[in-house]
Amino acid sequence: MQELLKQIEESPDSKSALLKFLGNASFTTIEDIIVETTVLSLPQPVGSKQARTMGTKHRTAQVVHRINGRTYSLPLGKESRGMQRCMELALPLLDAVHNERMLLIDEIGSSLHEELLAYFIDTFLEGGGSSQLVFTTQCLDLLDSELLRDDEVWFASKDAQGSTELNCITDYVGIPKGVSRKKLYQAGTFGARPLFKGMVSKQDR
Repeated sequence: MQELLKQIEESPDSKSALLKFLGNASFTTIEDIIVETTVLSLPQPVGSKQARTMGTKHRTAQVVHRINGRTYSLPLGKESRGMQRCMELALPLLDAVHNERMLLIDEIGSSLHEELLAYFIDTFLEGGGSSQLVFTTQCLDLLDSELLRDDEVWFASKDAQGSTELNCITDYVGIPKGVSRKKLYQAGTFGARPLFKGMVSKQDR
């Protein structure tokens, strides 16, 4: 988030692109994001020949909302985790779309509504060109979303020793086109499901 706020502070174009993306992504009341920078003074390392202190910048932000013709400011930290997550992903996503880059995201659906997640992926697919998006997710609904082809979905199976093996849907023979991939996964067809040994009971304390 600190890197994001720095980019917003230093690049009006990035800030404008972020606000437009948030508006398109259902955060329609957000009118502005005001970055506030504080310089923190830290003592020099022991043995340093310089007597001055080093300054490091810490950034916070106020999110300005317009509701019924009136504006309200809310500290970024008080915004929903979904809105913060959207901010974190928006500029890297737009960068990948416009500049032919590879974008790697761990747990892309964390804190995001499933329709907002679909909007992210669809935005990339519509404008990504030669860019590549690689992400991990626990969102099973993506299996039936028609956003991903079978050869783009890989399952990570972990054995009892902790080793991980990757398998693609296309590795499995005889999977009909019209059958729900989510239901097949839930039925154990593709593996890659958590290994539970049992429930914790009072006797386990």
